Amino acid sequence: RVPVPGGQGCYLITDRAQCCLFADARDGTPYAGEACVATRSGVTYDVGDPAAASVCQPRCWATGACPGQGNQSERTDECPAVSPPDPLGNRMPVPGGQGCAAVKDRLDCCRFVDGRPSSPHAGQICVPARHGALFYSSEEQDTVVCQPSCWISGTCGSGTNQSDRAGFCEAQAVARLPSAATAEQGGARIAAGGTVRFYVVGSSNAAWQNWPDQMHMMLERLGYVVDLPRTQIPGEIIGPFGRRTPKCADAQAYEPLSTPRLGMQGWSSWGFSYENATCETGDGYRDIVGWNVSCTNGWACNPLWRGPGPSI
Repeated sequence: RVPVPGGQGCYLITDRAQCCLFADARDGTPYAGEACVATRSGVTYDVGDPAAASVCQPRCWATGACPGQGNQSERTDECPAVSPPDPLGNRMPVPGGQGCAAVKDRLDCCRFVDGRPSSPHAGQICVPARHGALFYSSEEQDTVVCQPSCWISGTCGSGTNQSDRAGFCEAQAVARLPSAATAEQGGARIAAGGTVRFYVVGSSNAAWQNWPDQMHMMLERLGYVVDLPRTQIPGEIIGPFGRRTPKCADAQAYEPLSTPRLGMQGWSSWGFSYENATCETGDGYRDIVGWNVSCTNGWACNPLWRGPGPSI
């Protein structure tokens, strides 16, 4: 789910279907990270003020699990069968009548259009700053990662042209490699045009480098159908962390791709080779062909640096 932009709460969402796409973003409150839950059709949540009635609230608020809240589960509905916003198409306005600048994540930026109804920016697609750059705003200095397209080009509002800072949402179309650039392998199990799946499991290089994304693109250029569904593995990411990687000239062709992987910084191969972290001895080590090997993964084998993801 997408955090409600601007650090705001679920109550800002006024569309039931869109409600199911968000999570509450009020940090430092019991609602932070709670999935937004919509009401049944024709029903609103009772917030004590009819003028402020809402159709969307955080789950713990709706069920009474958050401190001081009554249970309104009878008003809730199952989330309808809607598709998440597609970064390449089905965008929605930034909730609460907010502008693109309220979105603080580059990938989330590609899900929205500017939500300010009475401004030159209304309905303009939101465009992220390229990685390693930020948009300059007189109000917020260099802290903005998302702005409306006309603001970036300097054609609306009082902004100047900042196109050189803009990133991209759409994967650039890449042509299949010409036959002269390829070689056919006899007896290959999957011929060009067939479907290929792969999944990357590794340590820091899987988490912080873009070689899996480049391999994804190359397979497509070779003519394969690359099918990479998400999994439910805790800690899974679909690209290098923050996509803060060096930008090659063809980055637009692979950076927006979804390439699921498990990249655990500081882990070593034995973290993926054993079914659990149980040690044979009580001193935190297991014996591998006469060598003491730490049962703790993470930088310097420090339990505090292990990270939230479990071993496989």
